[in-house]
Amino acid sequence: MHLLIGLLAALLHREKTGRGQRVTMSMQDAVLNLCRVKLRDQQRLDKLGYLEEYPQYPNGTFGDAVPRGGNAGGGGQPGWILKCKGWETDPNAYIYFTIQEQNWENTCKAIGKPEWITDPAYSTAHAPTATYFRYFC
Repeated sequence: MHLLIGLLAALLHREKTGRGQRVTMSMQDAVLNLCRVKLRDQQRLDKLGYLEEYPQYPNGTFGDAVPRGGNAGGGGQPGWILKCKGWETDPNAYIYFTIQEQNWENTCKAIGKPEWITDPAYSTAHAPTATYFRYFC
């Protein structure tokens, strides 16, 4: 993604000026940027002892390191990889779906669960994650 941004900027520059550019990208810089979320999660885990957006919460245990998220996204927003129509034959029939607070009511309506809007167990996207798997399973 980082290289693509550089390439797009170079193409725009060529279009505007007629002159090309050489684009280089340090893999280390790109990877360090991608590590920032897990680093932040590690700092939160060290302080709190748990991370609510991971599937281990509230019944699982957390060790000294940020756990693998599996299909969950971690990073502060409830999210999951979901199968889409045709997944049996199409290896690309998946979507990563993140539930965001500002879209919670519309999400409930779209998935046919309008009762979740007022149900205390689901009343917000950040309701206790004991209900986490009910969103996605």
